[in-house]
Amino acid sequence: MSGARLVAYEQPVEQRAKKLISFYKYPSKKRLKTHHQTHIPRHKCNNGVSSLGFLALSCLFLAALSFVFKTFPVFGAGGSNKFPPGPKPWPIIGNLNQLLIGTVPHQTYHKLSQKYGPILQLKIGTVPVVIASSAETAKLFLKTHDHVFAFRPKLAAGKYTGRNYTSILWSPYGPHHLQWRKICQSELFAFKRLESYEYIRVEEIRAFISSLYASLGEPLVLKTNSIVSPSAL
Repeated sequence: MSGARLVAYEQPVEQRAKKLISFYKYPSKKRLKTHHQTHIPRHKCNNGVSSLGFLALSCLFLAALSFVFKTFPVFGAGGSNKFPPGPKPWPIIGNLNQLLIGTVPHQTYHKLSQKYGPILQLKIGTVPVVIASSAETAKLFLKTHDHVFAFRPKLAAGKYTGRNYTSILWSPYGPHHLQWRKICQSELFAFKRLESYEYIRVEEIRAFISSLYASLGEPLVLKTNSIVSPSAL
Protein backbone atom coordinates (compact mmCIF):
# COMPACT_ATOMS: atom_id res chain seq x y z
CA MET A 1 0.00 0.00 0.00
CA SER A 2 2.79 2.37 0.86
CA GLY A 3 4.67 1.60 -2.37
CA ALA A 4 1.56 2.15 -4.47
CA ARG A 5 1.07 5.45 -2.76
CA LEU A 6 4.65 6.52 -3.49
CA VAL A 7 4.34 5.66 -7.20
CA ALA A 8 1.05 7.51 -7.48
CA TYR A 9 2.59 10.51 -5.72
CA GLU A 10 5.86 10.66 -7.70
CA GLN A 11 4.29 10.43 -11.17
CA PRO A 12 2.72 13.94 -11.21
CA VAL A 13 6.04 15.48 -10.07
CA GLU A 14 7.88 14.02 -13.04
CA GLN A 15 5.22 15.19 -15.43
CA ARG A 16 5.42 18.69 -14.03
CA ALA A 17 9.19 18.74 -14.41
CA LYS A 18 8.94 17.60 -18.03
CA LYS A 19 6.37 20.29 -18.78
CA LEU A 20 8.59 23.00 -17.27
CA ILE A 21 11.62 21.81 -19.25
CA SER A 22 9.68 21.66 -22.51
CA PHE A 23 8.13 25.09 -21.84
CA TYR A 24 11.46 26.86 -21.49
CA LYS A 25 13.30 24.79 -24.10
CA TYR A 26 10.60 24.77 -26.80
CA PRO A 27 8.33 27.83 -26.48
CA SER A 28 4.93 27.47 -28.04
CA LYS A 29 3.89 29.15 -31.29
CA LYS A 30 1.26 31.16 -29.46
CA ARG A 31 3.89 32.63 -27.15
CA LEU A 32 6.16 33.51 -30.07
CA LYS A 33 3.25 35.13 -31.92
CA THR A 34 2.41 37.30 -28.91
CA HIS A 35 6.06 38.27 -28.57
CA HIS A 36 6.26 39.38 -32.19
CA GLN A 37 3.05 41.35 -31.91
CA THR A 38 4.32 43.48 -29.04
CA HIS A 39 7.65 44.20 -30.77
CA ILE A 40 7.70 47.53 -32.68
CA PRO A 41 10.15 47.61 -35.59
CA ARG A 42 12.80 50.33 -35.57
CA HIS A 43 11.90 51.74 -38.98
CA LYS A 44 8.33 52.40 -37.81
CA CYS A 45 9.61 54.47 -34.87
CA ASN A 46 11.82 56.47 -37.21
CA ASN A 47 8.87 57.13 -39.51
CA GLY A 48 6.82 58.45 -36.57
CA VAL A 49 9.57 60.83 -35.48
CA SER A 50 10.09 62.08 -39.02
CA SER A 51 6.36 62.73 -39.47
CA LEU A 52 6.28 64.80 -36.27
CA GLY A 53 9.28 66.81 -37.47
CA PHE A 54 7.61 67.43 -40.83
CA LEU A 55 4.44 68.61 -39.07
CA ALA A 56 6.42 71.04 -36.89
CA LEU A 57 8.27 72.44 -39.91
CA SER A 58 4.98 72.86 -41.79
CA CYS A 59 3.43 74.81 -38.90
CA LEU A 60 6.53 77.01 -38.67
CA PHE A 61 6.45 77.71 -42.40
CA LEU A 62 2.75 78.65 -42.32
CA ALA A 63 3.30 80.97 -39.34
CA ALA A 64 6.19 82.71 -41.13
CA LEU A 65 4.14 83.02 -44.31
CA SER A 66 1.17 84.57 -42.49
CA PHE A 67 3.53 87.01 -40.76
CA VAL A 68 4.97 88.11 -44.12
CA PHE A 69 1.50 88.64 -45.61
CA LYS A 70 0.42 90.64 -42.56
CA THR A 71 3.57 92.75 -42.34
CA PHE A 72 3.84 93.40 -46.08
CA PRO A 73 0.26 93.66 -47.43
CA VAL A 74 1.55 94.37 -50.92
CA PHE A 75 1.96 90.58 -51.32
CA GLY A 76 -1.57 89.85 -50.14
CA ALA A 77 -5.08 91.02 -50.83
CA GLY A 78 -4.47 94.38 -49.15
CA GLY A 79 -1.99 95.44 -51.85
CA SER A 80 -4.78 96.88 -54.02
CA ASN A 81 -5.82 99.39 -51.33
CA LYS A 82 -4.53 102.96 -51.52
CA PHE A 83 -2.63 104.03 -48.43
CA PRO A 84 -1.24 107.48 -47.63
CA PRO A 85 2.44 108.01 -48.40
CA GLY A 86 5.03 107.53 -45.72
CA PRO A 87 8.51 106.25 -44.95
CA LYS A 88 9.23 102.60 -45.62
CA PRO A 89 8.80 100.58 -42.41
CA TRP A 90 11.24 98.02 -41.09
CA PRO A 91 10.11 94.46 -40.36
CA ILE A 92 8.66 93.93 -36.88
CA ILE A 93 9.55 97.42 -35.49
CA GLY A 94 7.93 99.43 -38.29
CA ASN A 95 8.89 103.13 -38.07
CA LEU A 96 9.79 103.12 -34.39
CA ASN A 97 13.42 103.77 -35.25
CA GLN A 98 12.47 107.09 -36.87
CA LEU A 99 10.19 108.13 -34.01
CA LEU A 100 12.85 107.46 -31.38
CA ILE A 101 15.47 109.59 -33.11
CA GLY A 102 13.79 112.93 -32.42
CA THR A 103 13.44 114.51 -29.00
CA VAL A 104 9.64 114.84 -29.13
CA PRO A 105 7.25 112.98 -31.46
CA HIS A 106 5.33 116.01 -32.78
CA GLN A 107 8.52 117.53 -34.18
CA THR A 108 9.28 114.26 -35.96
CA TYR A 109 5.73 114.23 -37.37
CA HIS A 110 6.17 117.80 -38.60
CA LYS A 111 9.42 116.95 -40.40
CA LEU A 112 7.84 113.90 -42.00
CA SER A 113 4.79 115.92 -43.10
CA GLN A 114 7.06 118.37 -44.92
CA LYS A 115 8.37 115.45 -46.97
CA TYR A 116 5.27 113.26 -47.44
CA GLY A 117 2.39 115.74 -47.15
CA PRO A 118 -0.32 116.59 -44.57
CA ILE A 119 -1.61 112.99 -44.43
CA LEU A 120 0.98 110.26 -43.96
CA GLN A 121 1.14 106.71 -42.71
CA LEU A 122 3.52 105.20 -40.18
CA LYS A 123 3.73 101.77 -38.62
CA ILE A 124 4.06 101.44 -34.87
CA GLY A 125 5.37 97.91 -34.82
CA THR A 126 3.00 96.09 -37.17
CA VAL A 127 0.03 98.46 -36.58
CA PRO A 128 -0.56 101.05 -39.34
CA VAL A 129 -1.22 104.61 -38.07
CA VAL A 130 -2.47 107.51 -40.21
CA ILE A 131 -1.36 110.99 -39.09
CA ALA A 132 -3.10 114.27 -39.99
CA SER A 133 -0.61 117.08 -39.49
CA SER A 134 -2.59 120.15 -40.54
CA ALA A 135 -5.75 121.90 -39.40
CA GLU A 136 -7.58 121.18 -42.66
CA THR A 137 -6.92 117.46 -42.60
CA ALA A 138 -7.72 117.26 -38.88
CA LYS A 139 -11.09 118.87 -39.63
CA LEU A 140 -11.76 116.21 -42.25
CA PHE A 141 -11.13 113.46 -39.70
CA LEU A 142 -12.83 115.01 -36.66
CA LYS A 143 -15.78 116.85 -38.19
CA THR A 144 -16.53 116.15 -41.84
CA HIS A 145 -16.06 112.36 -41.64
CA ASP A 146 -16.53 112.02 -37.91
CA HIS A 147 -18.92 109.08 -38.16
CA VAL A 148 -16.35 107.08 -40.15
CA PHE A 149 -13.49 107.58 -37.67
CA ALA A 150 -15.54 107.48 -34.46
CA PHE A 151 -14.60 103.87 -33.73
CA ARG A 152 -11.86 102.96 -31.28
CA PRO A 153 -9.71 99.82 -31.23
CA LYS A 154 -10.81 97.22 -28.70
CA LEU A 155 -8.00 97.33 -26.17
CA ALA A 156 -7.81 96.09 -22.60
CA ALA A 157 -8.05 99.69 -21.33
CA GLY A 158 -11.48 100.13 -22.92
CA LYS A 159 -12.74 96.84 -21.53
CA TYR A 160 -11.71 97.35 -17.90
CA THR A 161 -11.74 101.15 -17.50
CA GLY A 162 -14.47 101.93 -20.02
CA ARG A 163 -17.08 99.55 -18.58
CA ASN A 164 -16.71 97.01 -21.36
CA TYR A 165 -16.56 99.59 -24.17
CA THR A 166 -19.67 101.50 -23.06
CA SER A 167 -18.09 104.85 -22.08
CA ILE A 168 -18.04 107.80 -24.46
CA LEU A 169 -14.36 107.29 -25.22
CA TRP A 170 -14.57 103.59 -26.13
CA SER A 171 -18.15 103.00 -27.28
CA PRO A 172 -18.61 102.28 -31.01
CA TYR A 173 -20.50 104.72 -33.19
CA GLY A 174 -24.23 104.18 -32.86
CA PRO A 175 -27.28 105.20 -30.81
CA HIS A 176 -25.47 104.71 -27.49
CA HIS A 177 -22.52 106.84 -28.59
CA LEU A 178 -24.77 109.58 -29.98
CA GLN A 179 -26.73 109.69 -26.71
CA TRP A 180 -23.47 110.19 -24.80
CA ARG A 181 -22.54 113.07 -27.10
CA LYS A 182 -25.89 114.77 -26.61
CA ILE A 183 -25.51 114.52 -22.83
CA CYS A 184 -22.04 116.07 -23.02
CA GLN A 185 -23.24 118.91 -25.22
CA SER A 186 -26.19 119.75 -23.00
CA GLU A 187 -24.69 119.10 -19.55
CA LEU A 188 -20.93 119.67 -19.85
CA PHE A 189 -20.24 122.06 -22.73
CA ALA A 190 -23.30 124.31 -22.50
CA PHE A 191 -22.64 128.00 -21.83
CA LYS A 192 -24.21 127.97 -18.35
CA ARG A 193 -22.25 124.90 -17.35
CA LEU A 194 -19.00 126.45 -18.51
CA GLU A 195 -19.76 129.57 -16.47
CA SER A 196 -20.39 127.48 -13.36
CA TYR A 197 -16.92 125.91 -13.71
CA GLU A 198 -15.16 129.22 -14.28
CA TYR A 199 -13.70 129.40 -10.77
CA ILE A 200 -11.96 126.05 -11.30
CA ARG A 201 -10.27 127.30 -14.46
CA VAL A 202 -9.19 130.50 -12.69
CA GLU A 203 -7.64 128.50 -9.82
CA GLU A 204 -5.77 126.24 -12.21
CA ILE A 205 -4.41 129.20 -14.18
CA ARG A 206 -3.22 130.90 -10.99
CA ALA A 207 -1.56 127.70 -9.79
CA PHE A 208 0.16 127.29 -13.16
CA ILE A 209 1.47 130.88 -13.16
CA SER A 210 2.68 130.49 -9.57
CA SER A 211 4.59 127.32 -10.49
CA LEU A 212 6.20 129.13 -13.44
CA TYR A 213 7.24 132.02 -11.22
CA ALA A 214 8.68 129.66 -8.59
CA SER A 215 10.75 127.80 -11.19
CA LEU A 216 12.20 130.97 -12.72
CA GLY A 217 15.65 130.32 -14.21
CA GLU A 218 15.27 126.51 -14.08
CA PRO A 219 14.68 124.10 -16.97
CA LEU A 220 10.96 123.82 -17.66
CA VAL A 221 9.27 120.60 -18.73
CA LEU A 222 5.56 120.90 -19.51
CA LYS A 223 3.24 117.93 -19.90
CA THR A 224 -0.31 118.51 -21.06
CA ASN A 225 -1.50 115.48 -19.11
CA SER A 226 -0.49 117.06 -15.78
CA ILE A 227 -2.45 120.21 -16.69
CA VAL A 228 -5.54 118.82 -18.41
CA SER A 229 -6.21 115.93 -16.01
CA PRO A 230 -6.56 118.02 -12.80
CA SER A 231 -8.71 120.54 -14.68
CA ALA A 232 -11.02 117.82 -16.00
CA LEU A 233 -11.30 115.90 -12.72
